[in-house]
Amino acid sequence: MANLKDGTIVNGSVTGNLNGNADTASNLYINELESNTDLNTLITTGFYASGSVVTNITNGPSDVTGFNGMAIKVDSMGGNYIRQYLFGYPTVDGACYIRNYNGSTWTDWNKLIAVDPE
Repeated sequence: MANLKDGTIVNGSVTGNLNGNADTASNLYINELESNTDLNTLITTGFYASGSVVTNITNGPSDVTGFNGMAIKVDSMGGNYIRQYLFGYPTVDGACYIRNYNGSTWTDWNKLIAVDPE
C-alpha cells in the first residue's frame, strides 16, 4: 500500500511512468529499463528498473550481462554533472557500480563491494 500526493492510496502495483514527488511533482521518474539501452543516454534524474533479464546493454560495467534484472539511479549534480548507480541482482558479492559524467566524458564504472566487518 502506498500513499501518493493528495492522500491517494494505492493498494497493489503502480505501472507506467510516475512524474513528480509528493509535494512538488517535479523530481521523481520511474522508468522501465529495456534491452538494447545505451546507459550513456540515461541522464534524467530518476530511477530506471527492470524485473527481468536485460540484454545488449551498452556502456555498462563489463560483467553486467549476468544479471536477472537491474536498477539504475541517476542523479543530476547541477549543470551537466551526472552520477549513475547500477544495482544488479542477484549479485554474489552485493556489488553496486558507480560512475560520473562531467558534461563531456563518462568515467569508468567503479565496483563497490560490501565488506563484512568481521
